[in-house]
Amino acid sequence: MVKGVKPLKRKRIGHSSRVPANKGNGKLFLPYLGLAVLILIGVMVGALLAPGKAPGETSGLQLLSQELLSKAAASQGFLDLFCSSFFSTAVLLCAAFLFGLWAVGAVGVVLVALFKGAGIGLSMGFIYIHYGVSGFMICALFILPWALVTSFAIVVACREGLSFSVCIARAISPTESTHLWQLFRLYAMRFVVCFGLAALAALIEAGSTIAFSALFLN
Repeated sequence: MVKGVKPLKRKRIGHSSRVPANKGNGKLFLPYLGLAVLILIGVMVGALLAPGKAPGETSGLQLLSQELLSKAAASQGFLDLFCSSFFSTAVLLCAAFLFGLWAVGAVGVVLVALFKGAGIGLSMGFIYIHYGVSGFMICALFILPWALVTSFAIVVACREGLSFSVCIARAISPTESTHLWQLFRLYAMRFVVCFGLAALAALIEAGSTIAFSALFLN
């Protein structure tokens, strides 16, 4: 060995030197998970607030269920059922879109997710109360397929709304340089996908209503 030359030390590659590949993915999906939890909380709250049976009293949910789960519903036009279902989700998507354009719209986006869950919970709770054991089958055929697709669309929309709201807040600061127009184009395109999911859910609900509603009520 030549004097004055230090031998090279081999670096041990351990767990501390490795970059965790799943860490970034976990942070990416954390907001989606949080929004999904908010919807579940809304479902539980809505189910607890569902109106029970009261003699001589007719609630709006009762009228809605009688309209949805009846032979009259099955005889309605497919387009009418589709538009009614699509409109209920489109209103929430528009709200999430507009809140995302506001620098302090994060609170509104959170309320959209909670409101979506509460609507599902109210419907399912009412059906369980008024139709008993058959309510499970009714929810499985009418509520769950539509609720899963629309909830996914709302989660994606609320996530985009939160992200763009933060971008708007950063753009207010003179030290931040953001390309808002490019971000807005991407933001709008993702909401187009969400509206497409809402249309798919409306197709599912309208088809299931026409196919199965007459099996449950007269």
